[in-house]
Amino acid sequence: MIIVHSLKNSKLNYLHYIFLLFCSFFFLAREKQKGNESFRSGENEEAYSYYSRSLALDDSVAAVYSNRALVCLRTGKLETAEDDCSRALFLDPSFTKARSRRGISRLKSGKYELVSVSFHYGIIWHKSNTTPNE
Repeated sequence: MIIVHSLKNSKLNYLHYIFLLFCSFFFLAREKQKGNESFRSGENEEAYSYYSRSLALDDSVAAVYSNRALVCLRTGKLETAEDDCSRALFLDPSFTKARSRRGISRLKSGKYELVSVSFHYGIIWHKSNTTPNE
């Protein structure tokens, strides 16, 4: 009887886990979409909050870091913008938008040596990863 009971519990736990996973993906997408809508309408602080909530649910989405960095660039939070871009590039080194946004944040911060490094490596990466058809 105990074995049957534990099997039922493990099955229930598995279903509960799947349900929670589905809910987190749904809320993650919803928060990102709300952030995009807020950004388009110029509500920068609201967009920042939505992107932050999305990252709290899943911090492995490079696009959300890059979007939040763009909000930070608009609002003058240059260090946070640079950090978010660096995180996005850590997750996805091919993310060109994050690389250019990090360069812009460094330029606005007066970190001119790092600006040249940012764009230099961006150009090198782009040249080494393009196909002849591009």
